[in-house]
Amino acid sequence: MHRRDQHAVVAVLSDAMARGRVVTAIVTTRPAFS
Repeated sequence: MHRRDQHAVVAVLSDAMARGRVVTAIVTTRPAFS
């Protein structure tokens, strides 16, 4: 694999994990608002 491909994969994985954390945070905090 090329280095650019590896960086792209890492960026996608990190972005997915960041989104996952945001989703879990929203899900866990949602009961407090409701």
